[in-house]
Amino acid sequence: MVAIFARRMLEGSQPVINGDGEQTRDFVFVGDVAEAVLRAIERREVTGALNIGTGVEMSINELFRRLLALTGARVAERHDPAKPGEQRRSVLDASAAKRHLGWSPQVPLDEGLALTAEFFRRGRP
Repeated sequence: MVAIFARRMLEGSQPVINGDGEQTRDFVFVGDVAEAVLRAIERREVTGALNIGTGVEMSINELFRRLLALTGARVAERHDPAKPGEQRRSVLDASAAKRHLGWSPQVPLDEGLALTAEFFRRGRP
């Protein structure tokens, strides 16, 4: 969602928020996710599922507003109907990843959003 919104804002096209936008997600910077994956590969003795997240919920509306400020885009906040069956809230407990992989998120949300916006501003795919 971060990449889609950032790219569309920078292109001047309209991002769309499904539903009222008050559904929440646990946004984690892609570089932090990559680090978790590398640690999991290196520690072959670790098996099973581990949550990779920040433990912090953010609404889609708030994400939209933060990216709007970072990109300087001039697009309206547009809402389409909610997707059937969409999860209302999502936040993860990554304590097992910390315990088994020594991993925790390093990039604060606003820094990650700024890095992502800059990535797309430079015209990366």
